[in-house]
Amino acid sequence: ALLLYFKNPNKFSTQVIFFIVFALTTIASLFAGNRIPLFLTILILIIILFYEKTFRKALVVLFVTFFAAFSYLLISNKNISFHYKIFALKSNQIVNYFKIKLSNEELKIIENTHIKEFETGSLTWKQNKLFGGGIKSFYFNCKNVSSVALNVRGATNCNSHPHNYYLEIATELGLAGIVLTISIFSLIFYLALKKIHDYKTNSNEKRILLSFFLIFFAEIFPFKTTGSFFTTSNSTFLFIILSFIVGLIFSKKEKIYEK
Repeated sequence: ALLLYFKNPNKFSTQVIFFIVFALTTIASLFAGNRIPLFLTILILIIILFYEKTFRKALVVLFVTFFAAFSYLLISNKNISFHYKIFALKSNQIVNYFKIKLSNEELKIIENTHIKEFETGSLTWKQNKLFGGGIKSFYFNCKNVSSVALNVRGATNCNSHPHNYYLEIATELGLAGIVLTISIFSLIFYLALKKIHDYKTNSNEKRILLSFFLIFFAEIFPFKTTGSFFTTSNSTFLFIILSFIVGLIFSKKEKIYEK
């Protein structure tokens, strides 16, 4: 997103740099097997495609190149093909898990790690629904969780935090904390998009705000694994990004009038 700072995005050299950097990032995510980061990378590029006309040609070439390379690797590389088959299987397990939860059916033994984390977080939250168990309390409250589905080989999924911002806030600050957090994030989203779409905002201001907005969007994406919201560098990074976004939203250029 920082490439959006270029003052002359129409220059051929800028377009080439943009294409190379994002091509390397996308292909690296593909080979690394980081599924959610790969999805977020593609989603962010689609958002840039929508907002930044100057990068559309480079992005179209990038998408064609990526999907051609991805299709070829799925067919020719057994390891990558197997890896994404496992991803499809686990994704199907997650969908089935939510179907079971919504239908109130009995939950069987959970083998999927991501489902374990969600189920553990959900059961821990139910112990203190309104205000949670307190900051950094997840591990201690999680140990009180009793679930046949989670007790595979005598071990639940109790870590120091549930590896998701929203689950952590819900379990430690309850409904009050998660509603307040989502409300703040939603308000910032609304104000940022309003500023970006405002005809009074010049192209450079839009480009700078959009770059921070995309980083913010990727950081708070709800369906990804994260560090602890309260104890790791992730929260520091998030609040720094927030300060930039809020500052850009409410920034006003001073007009100097000649007497």
